[in-house]
Amino acid sequence: MTVRALIPAFSRPQARDFEEPIALVEMCNEIAVAYQSKSTLAEQDILGLAATYDKRRVDGRWDGATEADVAMLLRAACAGHLTQFSDLQDFLLQQAARTSRLNLLSAMCEGYFEGWKEDDTLTVEVSRIMQDSAKKLPENFSHLVVSLPDVLNSSSGALQLATRMAGYDRPHEMLTSCGFSDPHALGFCAKVSRYFLASLPPIRSRADMDRLMDWCRPDRALGLQGPQMIEAINLFLRPWVQTSPNKADKQYLTDFLVNHFDDPRIAGEHVWMDVDPDCRGVLLRWLAGDSIIAFMDIISAVEHKNPETWRMRREFWTRLYDEGTVSEAWVALHPVAVDEAQRRFDRTQNLSLKAYAKQSGKRRDTSLLIMRAGNTVIVEGSQNYRVHIFKEGALQRPVLYLDEYDDENITLEQGNPNTRIHDIHGRWREWVRGRLK
Repeated sequence: MTVRALIPAFSRPQARDFEEPIALVEMCNEIAVAYQSKSTLAEQDILGLAATYDKRRVDGRWDGATEADVAMLLRAACAGHLTQFSDLQDFLLQQAARTSRLNLLSAMCEGYFEGWKEDDTLTVEVSRIMQDSAKKLPENFSHLVVSLPDVLNSSSGALQLATRMAGYDRPHEMLTSCGFSDPHALGFCAKVSRYFLASLPPIRSRADMDRLMDWCRPDRALGLQGPQMIEAINLFLRPWVQTSPNKADKQYLTDFLVNHFDDPRIAGEHVWMDVDPDCRGVLLRWLAGDSIIAFMDIISAVEHKNPETWRMRREFWTRLYDEGTVSEAWVALHPVAVDEAQRRFDRTQNLSLKAYAKQSGKRRDTSLLIMRAGNTVIVEGSQNYRVHIFKEGALQRPVLYLDEYDDENITLEQGNPNTRIHDIHGRWREWVRGRLK
């Protein structure tokens, strides 16, 4: 007796058209980050269910069997999760080859894509069943295998589809239009994505940037996660380790990376800890310029007495940055400057105005600009704070990207050869350059 004969017919509700629930989609994406498995049962529950149905199969007793249970087991079998129940797996595949139940056929297809492996015996078998059942498949999967026949190639299907994707400006949109509900799912789609990322040329043109952006973070979809997300970030930044894009492209990439993956300088943004250090350094270098400008804008706004002083300092530090001498920068703001940064962010939504630490030392009116130049750390400050130079190994040398700083822990005594006042003639600038040689 077949499973098809044992399971009663279930009514299928008619589809209705609704406006796309944008808020619900976003909520589901957030849930999917934490719960990436689509299975409705935990692995141990699936195995327990498999044991129950394997006994039903042996005993020939099917009272209490449900289509929902069989669908879950069939999906698990096609995904390769029931190998310890080989007889039950064979039985389920036999029924899949005979059934016309859409729920079961859908479960088979889902399991195939979840468990797809190149030249794997199970993958080959399920692919054959899907090809033989092509006319009976649910509409979404029927459309998929007709639009993209490569998906049923159990040997090189993933590579062939990845090659096809390279010809599209919006590869994620292409796959969803062909029937993939989640082009970033596990199994077959993950393999396609790895081949696709590996096939991309260096990401230098705006068109190449847009193609990878669409794949990495498509509209209203979760996007890449895990190691492939890290590799995508590396691909964006790797071409610029030894050079720089034009100003517009640099800002375009910076905005995308910070908006979608957060600022790598902010504590807790663990994604960036796995990015290639050379690639992470590229974005830190780009963000340094924004931090220097933001610092100068904020301090100029809250300290009105010496506009010429801040004009001179802005020109000097931005020149060192433009020359490539300064590669990283981090800001520690005093309370009044924090309020000014917030006002400016509220007005402009410029994310560089949210990337700062707090300066909580005794000098409550002093903000700090902490910069890296090679192995040297430079500290500039507001009010009458002296410029400081810390070579590698210096005891009071500050670490960049902390959440909070106490100026007393950084400030060197007057007369120390590694600090200098900002004299009115600007000779401090030559002193800084000399110390950086």
